[in-house]
Amino acid sequence: MEMEYCGQKVDLHPCPFCGSAPLIHGYRNRMRQWYRIRCSNEKEVCRMTPETSASRTLKQAAADWNMRPEK
Repeated sequence: MEMEYCGQKVDLHPCPFCGSAPLIHGYRNRMRQWYRIRCSNEKEVCRMTPETSASRTLKQAAADWNMRPEK
């Protein structure tokens, strides 16, 4: 599914455990912008709630999240 965050578009797979849509989190520390992607748990059934490590680019965070075959 295509998602947009701050004008950047990325294609993300649903959660591998529950099928919920992912959430994109962007935050900034003193010097850099960082991105993480995690399960939104919109179906309220996900016990795993996976999350990526912090990445410097949204594109890299999306690649980390999508490191599995799409169902």
